[in-house]
Amino acid sequence: MGLLKKSLTTSRLLIKRDWSGLGLRLAKYGFTRFIPSHITSRPEKVSFTRISKDHFSKQAQKEYSRFLFSDSTLKFPLFETPSLSIVIILYNKAELSFLCLQSLLGCVGEVNAEIIIIDNCSIDSTNEILKRIKNCTVIRNRENIGFLKGCNQAFKHVRAPNILFLNNDTVVYPGTLFAALKTIQSDGKIGAVGGRVVLTDGSLQEAGNVIWRDGTCHAYGRGCHPHSGEFMFERDTDYCSGAFLLTRSSLFSNLGMFDEQFAPAYYEETDYCIELQKQGYKVVYQPRAVITHFEFGSAQLSNFALSMMNRNRVKFLNKHKDFLKSKPLPGVPSFWNRTPTKMKPRLLFIDDSPPVPFLGAGFPRSLQILKQLSNDFFVTIYPTIGNDCGWHEIYSELPRCVEIISSGKMFKLRSFIEDRSNFYQYIWVSRPHNMSYFADHCLSSIRSSSLKVIYDAEAIFTNRELLERKVRGKAEKSVYRSRKYSEFELAKLADFVTAVSKNELKQLSNPNQNSAFVIGHDLVNNFSSNTFENRKHLVFLGSIHGHPTPNSDSIIWFMEKVFPLIKRELPEIKLVLVGYNRLVKNSVFRKYESNLVFAGRVDNLKVELSKYRVMVVPTRFAAGIPQKAYDACSYGLPCVVTPIIEKQMGWSDNINCLTAAIDNPGKFAEDCIRLYNSKHLWDNIRRGISRYIADQHEEGTAIQTKRLVNQLLQNNENL
Repeated sequence: MGLLKKSLTTSRLLIKRDWSGLGLRLAKYGFTRFIPSHITSRPEKVSFTRISKDHFSKQAQKEYSRFLFSDSTLKFPLFETPSLSIVIILYNKAELSFLCLQSLLGCVGEVNAEIIIIDNCSIDSTNEILKRIKNCTVIRNRENIGFLKGCNQAFKHVRAPNILFLNNDTVVYPGTLFAALKTIQSDGKIGAVGGRVVLTDGSLQEAGNVIWRDGTCHAYGRGCHPHSGEFMFERDTDYCSGAFLLTRSSLFSNLGMFDEQFAPAYYEETDYCIELQKQGYKVVYQPRAVITHFEFGSAQLSNFALSMMNRNRVKFLNKHKDFLKSKPLPGVPSFWNRTPTKMKPRLLFIDDSPPVPFLGAGFPRSLQILKQLSNDFFVTIYPTIGNDCGWHEIYSELPRCVEIISSGKMFKLRSFIEDRSNFYQYIWVSRPHNMSYFADHCLSSIRSSSLKVIYDAEAIFTNRELLERKVRGKAEKSVYRSRKYSEFELAKLADFVTAVSKNELKQLSNPNQNSAFVIGHDLVNNFSSNTFENRKHLVFLGSIHGHPTPNSDSIIWFMEKVFPLIKRELPEIKLVLVGYNRLVKNSVFRKYESNLVFAGRVDNLKVELSKYRVMVVPTRFAAGIPQKAYDACSYGLPCVVTPIIEKQMGWSDNINCLTAAIDNPGKFAEDCIRLYNSKHLWDNIRRGISRYIADQHEEGTAIQTKRLVNQLLQNNENL
């Protein structure tokens, strides 16, 4: 009910794909755009439409009328020991209450929830709904006691350790209750949780709220696109509105419930969240909890309502004057004040894309680095190219506290840094093309500040280009002709430099232990127990983003020069391609498709690789450290490789792998056949891999990153 404090705007949205149950019913009657992004595979691929509140109300009335003219009931499951009590206060608007309750039918089972309904003497057909509700606690009042007192009244009937206050003019989506409850259960210092609230026109109503020093409030993100990255990460907030407010039942009781001096409504949830913070508890915004909110469904924005808001603002200000002294003055809220807690040091992480592991191309390493950085920094990822993934994929392994700029593009980078001037203390730039652009367009504007720049080379691409030229028979002329900076010059522009290996770090930097760091890949013995006899076929592991690339070149060379020789000896054999692949239907691979199996992305790489007997790594040009070889090593899968991979890994032929030069495809084929047919040789190579892992004694990515973090934080007090 505190929602009326916000100004009204309109925007646009949303949604892409229907889903079962309520989604199909909503879609049938024109509600497809209220299906939230976390249940679509590609939420960034959406169609933008508008729908007015009047149209929404008419569609709800049609759906409600169909229910009334049927013999249907709303039968909720019963739970002996519920984990969540959902409190809903009704006053007229039966059609909206019906949609709300209908949406909950498919959600309460996620968390074993009970429903407590207070009807504040509705004079419309609300009673017809209540007659058909099964297994809910229903209390009918003889007068309208308002939202606040209704919530306090309902608390007497709560049986669960957590309570959710939910407006009756909302639609709750699958996964919302689970996400909110999991959040409050994850940390004993979380006192309340709110969600992403979307209006019927598809624009964002709020992603948490900001309280100003004078007691006025602002809904963060009001009118914006609800899928924008700045609203998709979890964070603390000043308060969350009573449209969807989850709290612990014990805290609600200990704090005396909602303060009835704010009756009948407005500022009660704001006051409650401040009381929580005074007791040392956090209020958390959880973007995975998504509702659509009709807003003012059971109330009108009247002069009386406005006078109540202003009256209660004065009461709120007087009650919390000392607490509010630390709050910012009224103004347009920004990234500075969207969270009330003291923020960690802030780091901007610039890379091609958010680090989704299946993309390969160094992103698995980036993910491990970001996991460590997020422990000590507030991290914003700025993708210079973009991504093909939905938010559920991006955050499947990435910490939820990391912000991602979904609208990021290379050409917008400078304006973004200027818009957030003085906000970041560190900028991490990954890959030479990003660092080159950053040096050309952004570096001069920040050099006067104390901001520190970290350049993560990821790999020395110059080495790869020189190898590619040699493979393709091109003259070894300079590869810098079209570049302003060489990779080695780029490293000199940064305050700190990282690389994947000691060898590449030596090429990039002077031997300075305080500013140069190796951050490699994790390597652990995680051997599959599947036996030689239970495996078959060859496998190639790697993402294929286009052609020509190192991976596509490897496969084409292998299928052209090597595989036909293997096929003569092993006629049933196939090459299985595991990994993200944009070229499955491309003509590049079409002529080999009878001998190829496209496994694509897999959820469990260990299980997938345990099906195959031999991995081939026919790389002709590359840089950095080959993730595919590390994965094969970790899972105990013997490989046939080219000398470049043998050198990068520090392997030895006939000990940790079999090695054949690219100018000798016959030898490569012979090694594949030998390793495929000989259990004795296969076992020996596995034992060699095991010894190799034991002998590495290398620190993992997390420890290596932490060493750099410690160095960065040493001077943080002076920034």
